Amino acid sequence: MTAPDTSASLKASFPKLADAAQIIADLKPPKLDMNALLEAQRRNIEAITTVNQAVFDKLQSFAVRQAEVMRQGLEEASRLMNAIIAAPKMEEKVILQSEGSKIMMEKCMANACDAAETIGKCNSDVMEIVSNRVSDGMKEFGGMIKTDLAA
Repeated sequence: MTAPDTSASLKASFPKLADAAQIIADLKPPKLDMNALLEAQRRNIEAITTVNQAVFDKLQSFAVRQAEVMRQGLEEASRLMNAIIAAPKMEEKVILQSEGSKIMMEKCMANACDAAETIGKCNSDVMEIVSNRVSDGMKEFGGMIKTDLAA
């Protein structure tokens, strides 16, 4: 037993739908230039490698900078403690501690701003690389399709 032919009744009931179905049936997926596609993927991998290297370099310099900030902070704290201990009067100890705390807090805030700026610069550098690659990739993909249509 064969299925009834509904194409005639479909065309009669929904003529615009039947036309759309025929248009979709007539569509052929575009052929892609596989060599161009592979080349685009190679450039994507190169972009990922560039991003990873940029992030690694920035984070490495960030870690070195943070270690230096920590070393300086410990040295300053040690000098402050020695000055406080050496102060003969309690009033001098309190004043040294208050001034030292203020200076260390200001340096801490400056270091936090510097760290945020460094991370922000890293993020913007990475986003620029990714954005450029996405833009180039879209152009390349459009070129692959145009090549098919011209052929």
